[in-house]
This record gives sequence, structure tokens and C-alpha cells, in this order.
Amino acid sequence: MTAPGFKYALLSLFALALPIAGEHLYGRAASSMRPQEEKPIEEIVANLAAGRVIVGVFKDGIVIGSIENSIETGSLTPPIVPINSRRAGVLLGASEFVSPSSRQVLANLASDLPHVRGDAPLSSQQPHLAGTTDIRKASDIEQIGLGLMIRLNESASQIHSQLHFSANEPLTELVLADFVQSYGPEVWFLTYTIEQEPERGDFWNTRVHRPRYVQFWPPEKKEPRTLIEFDYPADTRSVTLRDMLLTHDPRLDKIRSSSPEMAAVADSILRGDLDKTLLASGLPYLRAALEAIAQGNREQLAVINFETGFEWILAPPKPPKPPAEKAEKEDEGEQRPSLQRPADAPTLQKP
Repeated sequence: MTAPGFKYALLSLFALALPIAGEHLYGRAASSMRPQEEKPIEEIVANLAAGRVIVGVFKDGIVIGSIENSIETGSLTPPIVPINSRRAGVLLGASEFVSPSSRQVLANLASDLPHVRGDAPLSSQQPHLAGTTDIRKASDIEQIGLGLMIRLNESASQIHSQLHFSANEPLTELVLADFVQSYGPEVWFLTYTIEQEPERGDFWNTRVHRPRYVQFWPPEKKEPRTLIEFDYPADTRSVTLRDMLLTHDPRLDKIRSSSPEMAAVADSILRGDLDKTLLASGLPYLRAALEAIAQGNREQLAVINFETGFEWILAPPKPPKPPAEKAEKEDEGEQRPSLQRPADAPTLQKP
């Protein structure tokens, strides 16, 4: 993150991501039985969206980029999800829940995000837009936040092993960026924590709390208007792109010196007046900078143009083909994938 006033919103998540011998980052789903019935219980595997998210708000558009951090086998590039023509979200943390035995995806938050909505009465606890007293303008942010909470709870309710999360440690995070015609650009950060209660023995009930909302854009009056960055797992040692410019990282210095236009964008990041730069100038710089610091890791890049709306620059790979098409190819002699869960599959259990 680049806004010092909001650093408290990011918590240390590194322990969440580390696989450990003999334990896995998963919940156990009881198939309509109580734990004392001693029937087989199945793992729920959580795939983690891990990496860096960089958001740049320019004069006439928003650039959203994500870079993969392969913390374990099966981790995902933080998915950029278009919600409507002028709003997009980026998921971090547990974002996909899978049943290994059936290969069924129990919840794919990236697919669900454009459709989730939750109804809640207007209250002083919901997110506020800075600089306005019209609480209704933020109600759509709350509806998305509560809708995602409901979807998360549907999966988390099947987690019955103790996860040892701290009270403020997020299970999932969501970055929301949009342009509201009557208000302007905004960037929100939502965090979802869990609570577990023991029922009997090692059988636990898991519940996802209402999200916490932090607004990063527009920043406070005295805060710099520069890039906004998020990392998962959170790491206080992480160096922001702006700090890399300050310390003359050779990868970014090479881009900066490539043309006067590139130098001008780099200078606007350092000065903290990025919103005075046009999207047409800022996008080439951020695309080159993300590619340089990605070092071969997978990327996604998109823009929200205030006039024309959402557009992919570096789109994610196409989803797998439908089962019917797979079955036809299998009949033609292609090898059927194994149902066995790999030993190094992503996990959700902590020591």
C-alpha cells in the first residue's frame, strides 16, 4: 500500500499461506451428519489468490494490475473481475473452494463476484464516501460486500477443523475500483475475517464476519495521489513500486529513461499528482513497469476508462472447456485426469 494512513488495514497473512507437513489448509465437510457418527468426512481445498495488486487512478481512467506470487502449488493470480462497465474487483486470499474427490468447484468467487448482492438497511456502520453526507451513494459497495460475505459463508460453513486464525486475520480480501458519474473514481478495500466455535471434540462451526471497509481513493487532502498497492500474503518487507523508483531500481530506471513520456509518468508517481496524468500516457508506463517487476510471473491488466468503461489489456487465460467437450476428447483417446488429490495441493490449515 502506498497510503501510510491505511497501512493498519493490511495484516500479516504469511502464516496462512505456508504449507506444513501433515496438515493442510482445508476444512472438513460433514455430509449431513454429526461428528460422532464416525462417517467419512471430506476435505474442502481452498485455492489462494496470492500476489500484488497495483491500482493507478489517472485523470480520465483507472489502471488495475495484478502479479502472481506462487506461494504454493495451485495458487492463483489475483483475478481482476469486471463487475459492470465501470467497476471491477480483485480478489486476494481464499477465492476458490474445491472438493478434491469429485473435482467439483464448490465456490469460485471470481465467477460469483459480478452477481453477488446482499440487502441491508442503511446504517452508520456501512461504508461512507469521503466528503459527502449522502450515505445512499455507498450502499452499492455494501451490497457487494455483504453479497460476497454470504457466498463465503456458504463455503466456510462446511469447514469443521480448527484453523487457528487470529481475530483480525482475513480469510479473503477484495479490492474494488470504480468510477461513479456523480462522484468520481474510488478505490475500496474489504477484508473478511472468520470466527470459529467448538461444537464437540474437534468439530468446529465456522462463520464469516461482515467485511471491514477502508476507502483508499480519494485519499485524504494531504495524502499523495499516487499508486495504491496491496500484497497477499501481507509482508512489511514488501517494496512498493514508488519506493522502487525512489531507490532507483535498475528495472524501473531503464523504463524511465526510455522516453520523456515515460519519465513524466514516473515523476508524477513520485510527486503524488498521478491523477493529473492522462490514461494514454500512464498505461504504457504501468504495463512496462509491471512486466519488469513480475519477472516472469503471470499478470493481469485492465483499465476502467471513464468514458468507454472496462477494457482488458492483459486478460486471464480462457477457462477450461465444458465437461461435454472434455468427454468427447477423452473418448478420442486423451488421458483422463486423476481424481487423486496431489500431496502438494494448496492448503488452508495453519500450525
